[in-house]
Amino acid sequence: MKIKYLDGQRLRNAIIAGSKIVFQMREHLNKINLFPIPDKDTGTNLTVTLRNVVELLHQSQSKSVAHTSQLVAEGALLAAQGNSGAILAQFFQGFAEGLKGKMKISTDAFSQAVEIANQKVSEAIATPVEGTIISVINDWTLAVRQSCKKSQDFVIVLRNALAEARHSLAKTKEKIEILRRANVVDAGAQGFVTLLEGISQFIEEGTVKEVLSHGLSELHSLPEFVIDDFQAPISLRYCVECLMLTRESNKTAIQELLGPHGESLTIAHSKRLMKIHIHTNEPETIKSILSEWGEIQSTRVIDLVKQQQETVAAQRTAQIALVTDSSCDLPHDLLMKYQVHVVPVRIHFGDETYIDKQTITPLEFYEKLKTSKVHPTTSQPTPANFKQVYENLARHFQTIISIHLAARLSGTFQAAQTAAAFIKDANIVLIDSKTTSIALGLLLLEAGEAIQKGLQVEKVVEKVETIRKKLHLIIHLPTLKYLIKGGRVSKGKGLIATLLNIKPLLTFDETGAISELGKAFGKKGAFKKIIRIVKSGSEQLRNIRIGIVHANAIGKAELLVRKFSEIPHIKSITVHDVAPVLGVHSGPGTLGVAFWGEELNP
Repeated sequence: MKIKYLDGQRLRNAIIAGSKIVFQMREHLNKINLFPIPDKDTGTNLTVTLRNVVELLHQSQSKSVAHTSQLVAEGALLAAQGNSGAILAQFFQGFAEGLKGKMKISTDAFSQAVEIANQKVSEAIATPVEGTIISVINDWTLAVRQSCKKSQDFVIVLRNALAEARHSLAKTKEKIEILRRANVVDAGAQGFVTLLEGISQFIEEGTVKEVLSHGLSELHSLPEFVIDDFQAPISLRYCVECLMLTRESNKTAIQELLGPHGESLTIAHSKRLMKIHIHTNEPETIKSILSEWGEIQSTRVIDLVKQQQETVAAQRTAQIALVTDSSCDLPHDLLMKYQVHVVPVRIHFGDETYIDKQTITPLEFYEKLKTSKVHPTTSQPTPANFKQVYENLARHFQTIISIHLAARLSGTFQAAQTAAAFIKDANIVLIDSKTTSIALGLLLLEAGEAIQKGLQVEKVVEKVETIRKKLHLIIHLPTLKYLIKGGRVSKGKGLIATLLNIKPLLTFDETGAISELGKAFGKKGAFKKIIRIVKSGSEQLRNIRIGIVHANAIGKAELLVRKFSEIPHIKSITVHDVAPVLGVHSGPGTLGVAFWGEELNP
């Protein structure tokens, strides 16, 4: 089918489709991130940048390409993280500038907008390096221009230009020495090409679902990389990123002032907002200079030396690999820090299948939950899914510790057991957490810390088992209707609870079965009871760890953080979204709190 124009809806869906393929490629992009320094975060940076774009696009039904492209540009600029994120944000700024005032566009208008985007990228980089994302964007832009001379069909134009982008990507490992030695391509360039692949596939095939099926098969076939040997001396210790309010006309002056104080300087900007990225040894000087030119909205400073040391330490000292499933709720940075490998659960809305936390985000899930005519179901990972993960890890680790949600709640643990029986040359230790969500996350957190401290596998397992018996989990469901829809609660019990405004608080017993912890009347009563239980249960504890999860209820989660911060002897408080696979049964508004600590007087 020929595609002669792009309107706002088609552009919106194409960007969403391309972004989701990038999300799936995140870990691979992190692994191959070696230039300019091997900080292993390009996949994460692009994911953070594009996730904000996708969230904005999900709220829009505009048919105007001008409006859609402006949303993309704004979303990317506000969330831009890392050098690659800043470059992509500037690309989108130029693209939106080229589409200003247009409802729909032909291939010629598309080519002109791409030319402006490419020019904006060139202006954003203080010292561009050949063989990076910059080169690939430029080569793709030229290919779009040439292809538009021969065809007015977007399918043909994007297909031909993508072929040139892939060719340009392959050449990046020939132009930069560290990439040549590692035999990998530039991570930022790979991320951009991956985005183009998803966009092109959507234009050809027309649905996000079909694009994702292609992306998954491509992801599974990617080679593995062991990159601890590719460290680089870090002469500029800090990565500084600032978002500030300032005029577009100040960009050149700011670039000149910052230039002598660092490298990898990238400035993405709109007329009133500017995102600055620079590697420097003078973070305070950078902030001082910028403060003279506008109002700094946010600042992010990363110690690159510390980041590299932690990454290398995790890769080299960890003779034990950690595996869990996607019911485990922990922030991405902690999963990365402790090298936790997650085997995802599947979510089904009728004939539509999503991979938990990969092809559907919590925000997307709850939006779909509200509008879908069918209640979603879940399916556990298969033994084959686990077998693939175990076989890959067994090539690099002496032992695998695999910790999963309660066996009484799901067949996931049994699937892991079945897979482990097929792996003959690996020591695989399976642990039934007898819990889930943030409580499972806290167990993984403790296991990861124990491994990085160098504890032997027996001691790690012993620690996990000991903490598991001390863990408390409180689950508050604002409504039982999702448990009723899923068949977990009878309609009769649900009706009585609704009529009496009873809000049960749930937990897991020592066997891993869901049990009732108590009852409260009304949402406020349930909220107050959670606080009382945690404060009372913490009175005789020290080094207390608290985990909070929420389902589209960040305000309530933040209020809990403030309340729990008053508790003495707090070691850490972690906040995260409830996994979509758990949201199937709990619904929006759900809160979960897990905590444990050491006894004050053992």
